[in-house]
Amino acid sequence: MTSRHIEEKLQTTGASIDVFTQKRLDDLGVTTLTDLSSFSPNVLIQAKSGNASQGLTIKIRGVGVSDVDYLYSDPSVALYIDGVFQPRAAGPQFDLFDLERVEVLRGPQGTLYGKNSLGGAINIITRKPDDTESGELDFAVGNYGEKDYSGRGNTVLIEHTLFASISFTSIDHDGFYRNVYEGGQDPADANRQSVRGALRWLPSDAVTVDLVSDYTRQRQTAAAWWLEALMPGGLGSKALGAAGFIAANYVVGNTPSASRLESTSLDSGTGVGSFLPPGTGALGRSIDDADFTDESLIITADLTPTMTLRSISGYRGFDRFTVQDTDGTPAAIADLVNDDDGHSITSELQLNSLLFGGRLNLVTGVFALREDLYEDQVNDFFLGLADAMPALQTLSRRQVRAYRNESLAAYTHAIFNVTDALRLTAGVRYSWERKADHEVDSTLSTGALTADDTKSNSWDSTTPQAGAEYTVNSHVFAYATVSKGYASGGFSGTVTGVGIQEYNPESLWNFETGVKTEFLDRSLITNLSVFWMDYSDIVVQNFEAGAGGAIENVYANAGKAHVRGIDADVEWRPIQSLSVRSGLGLLDQRFLQFGIGTDGLPIAASSAHFFDSPSITANVAVHYDLPLRSDTGTLSVEGGGSYRSRTYFDNTHSLTSSQDPYTLYSGHLTYQLPNGHLSLSVFGENLTNRVYLVRTANALSSLGVALDQFGAPRTYGLRLKYTF
Repeated sequence: MTSRHIEEKLQTTGASIDVFTQKRLDDLGVTTLTDLSSFSPNVLIQAKSGNASQGLTIKIRGVGVSDVDYLYSDPSVALYIDGVFQPRAAGPQFDLFDLERVEVLRGPQGTLYGKNSLGGAINIITRKPDDTESGELDFAVGNYGEKDYSGRGNTVLIEHTLFASISFTSIDHDGFYRNVYEGGQDPADANRQSVRGALRWLPSDAVTVDLVSDYTRQRQTAAAWWLEALMPGGLGSKALGAAGFIAANYVVGNTPSASRLESTSLDSGTGVGSFLPPGTGALGRSIDDADFTDESLIITADLTPTMTLRSISGYRGFDRFTVQDTDGTPAAIADLVNDDDGHSITSELQLNSLLFGGRLNLVTGVFALREDLYEDQVNDFFLGLADAMPALQTLSRRQVRAYRNESLAAYTHAIFNVTDALRLTAGVRYSWERKADHEVDSTLSTGALTADDTKSNSWDSTTPQAGAEYTVNSHVFAYATVSKGYASGGFSGTVTGVGIQEYNPESLWNFETGVKTEFLDRSLITNLSVFWMDYSDIVVQNFEAGAGGAIENVYANAGKAHVRGIDADVEWRPIQSLSVRSGLGLLDQRFLQFGIGTDGLPIAASSAHFFDSPSITANVAVHYDLPLRSDTGTLSVEGGGSYRSRTYFDNTHSLTSSQDPYTLYSGHLTYQLPNGHLSLSVFGENLTNRVYLVRTANALSSLGVALDQFGAPRTYGLRLKYTF
C-alpha cells in the first residue's frame, strides 16, 4: 500500500483506509467503481445522469459534489490513477480492469494530495508489465443481452530490461427499459470499450520507467428519466395535453414497482417546435457518446540507497456528446444537448528520503496542472406549447463556455520514529490556482445574446497535518490526527444580472482517532476510526437581489456544518475456508447555517440536508470455499448485502426529496478446475430487484414536473475466465 507515497502496511498506517486487490474485487464481483461503494463504509460513488462519461459523484464521509455532470463542477474527493491526478472523475475510471489494487482514503488529504481532496482520495493502481509470458481472457453473458469481454497479455521484449502488456475490456448490454414510443430508443444500455497498453523499462537497477496509454470509446443511449409527479394545470401538464397524451399514463409516483419501470415512453422528436432554427434542439434523440484518451509517464530513480526521486506526468483528453429526454414523457417538455471537450496536463516531482538512520521518512514534492475545457449546451423547454405560446420560446437557451484552470503546489510530509513504538507525523502543502471563465448565453429561437461575460480569479491555501501513531503491542495499533483540506473555488453555471457567479474555496478541519487490531493469529482484524469535522464556507444555492431588484439564484459560500461519525471494518476468518467481512459507517451531519431563501431571510439550518449522503451505511460479505477433493478443483461462494439509510437529494421535503432506506443483495458462485487456469462463475446483482432512487429533479414550481432516475435493476449471468 502506498497511500502516503511510501510502502506501508495497512494495519500500521495512521489513517482510515480500505484496500481492494484485484482478487478481492473479483471475489466481490466488483467491475465498476460505483460497485465499490457497496463495500466501503461512508463512501458513495454514483454515475450521475446514469453514466460515467458525464461524471461520477464521489462522496466520502458526506463530503463531495453532487452535480458533477456540469463541466464547471470540481470534485471534492480526489481521484488518482497510477499517481496521476484526474481533474474530472469521468470516463475510463468507471470500469475496473487489469488492476493491482484500489485504495480508498477517508478524510481530507490536503497535504499529500492537495486541492479537491476535502472528503478523501481514491487511488487506482493498474497492473504493470513484468518478466513473464502470461495472459488471461474473460467472457460474460447475462440478462438484458449482456456480452462482456476482457483480456490481458504480458510479454518480455528484452530479457530483464523491457516488458509490455496490453489489456482490454468491452461492456455491452441492451437498455434496462423498453421504450414503447414509436421510433424511440431503449434507454440505459451500454456500449463501451477500453484498451490499455503499458511498457516497463529497467535501464538500470536504479531506474524504472512506466509508460501507460488508455483509450475509452463509448457509443450508447442516455439514461432514463421518469416523471414522478405533475403539477395540475402546470406547464408540463399543458404540454402533454397539447401533444395529445394522457398525463396519468406517464406519472410513476415516488415508489413505483419494478414492473412499472419495465417500459417507458420517451419522445423521438415529433412535435419539435417549428420556431427553432434548423439543426438545433434535442429532437428527442438519446445519445451518450464519449471518447477519452489518457497517457502517463512515471520515472522512478534511486539516487542513493536512502533517496528516491519520482516524476509523474499525465495527459488527459476527452470529447463528449450527449442528448437526453429529461422529462420522462413523449412530449417535448425538457430536453438537454451537451457537446463538450477538453484536456489537462499534470506534472509532479516527489523526493522520498530516509534520514537519521532511517528514523525520518520525508516526502517533498511540487505539482502543476493546466486544464482547458469547452462546453456547448442547449436546453429545450415546451417546444410543442411554444409554437402556440411565443412567450415560452425564450425559455429554450444555448450556453457556450470556455474554461481554464491552472494550479501549482508545493508540499512536504514527514514521519518520524521517536521510538520503535511511537511515530509522529506532520506535513504542510501550499496551493495556488487561477481560473478563468468566458460564458455566452443566447436565446435558442433567435440566437439573440442574453449574456456575454468573462471572469477570472485566483486563490491560494495552506493545508497542514499533524498526528501521532503508537504501536501498543503486536496486536494493537492506535493513532490520532488533525488535518485540513480544501476544495477549489470557481464559477457556477449561470450568468445573472451581476455577471458570472463566483464562489471561494471550501475548507474543512478533521479531528480523528483510530485503533487497528489483529487477534486470534490474525484471524480477527478490526479497524475503527472516530472523527469530527468542522466544515466551513460550504458552497450552497443562495438567493439575493440582482439587477432591478429581482431575486436571483446564485452559488455562494453560505454554508457551515459539523460532521461527526465512525468508520468500522471487521474481517473474521474462523476457519481457513470461511471469511466474513463487514463494514459500518455512521454520520451525524448538521448544518449550522445554510444561506438565504427567496424571501430574503436565512434558511433554517435544521431543514437542510447533506445530499447523496446517508447517515448509516453498512455491508457484509461472506466467502466460503466448499470442501472438494483436490483432483476435482475448487468451489467457492460469495454473498452479501449493502444497506443505506434515508438519502436526500434536495431540501424541498417533497415526495422527490429522498429515498427510503434500502438493502441491495448480490451473490457469486465460482468453480475452478484443478489446474487453476479455468473458472466458471454464476453471478447476480440486486437479487431482489429493489427499485431505488439515485437522483431527482424537483421542478414542480417552474416546469410543473418532478423527475427521477433509478438504479440498475436485477442483473445476472455467467462468466468464464481462462488464464495462461
